[in-house]
Amino acid sequence: MNRRDLIARGYFPKELPPPFNTISLADFAISSKITFPRYPKKTAKIYSHNHVRYNSLRRNLGVTNPVFFLELSNLLNTHWSTVNQITKRSNFSKSKPTHTPHPQRERSISPVLDFYLIPVERAKNRIAGRYILHTDISRFYQSIYTHSIPWAIHGKSLAKQQRNDMTLLGNNLDKILRNSQDGQTLGIPIGPDTSLVI
Repeated sequence: MNRRDLIARGYFPKELPPPFNTISLADFAISSKITFPRYPKKTAKIYSHNHVRYNSLRRNLGVTNPVFFLELSNLLNTHWSTVNQITKRSNFSKSKPTHTPHPQRERSISPVLDFYLIPVERAKNRIAGRYILHTDISRFYQSIYTHSIPWAIHGKSLAKQQRNDMTLLGNNLDKILRNSQDGQTLGIPIGPDTSLVI
């Protein structure tokens, strides 16, 4: 994981055109010319971008306040080995996040299987299986309960017992995400690479 790369290629949603980028923000954040407050006490609202998808419903993309995104990217960078171990647990997921160096992929963190290879993967599974189960979770990112993040990382009982223990990675992720969306516990932003990881 590379924090600069995550800020430069993973902050804005991929649906925005190339002129909208955060390369200069990444350079500025890494240069240490300014120090941002750790875990800012105030909250901020997400900027929503209503993206029209061809032949589909609109998608409400989210751009968080840079202070919170920089904090989140720093936290993920610091704990990437732990996060990476957690994301690799599934033997079934084709959307496991993986850090990819530039220029192999446009994004800093991408699903392990490229979108255009999904039909090939489906064909392989159809050969070996008798039945096909196809599901899609409606409004997936908007329905994630932020308090469930520490439950998933540390187990529900431990996370509930130590919900104020800020040495736990899950509690830190939960707090930053809530603060970045005006204190809301329901939903995470659609678009940044950090949301794919979470």
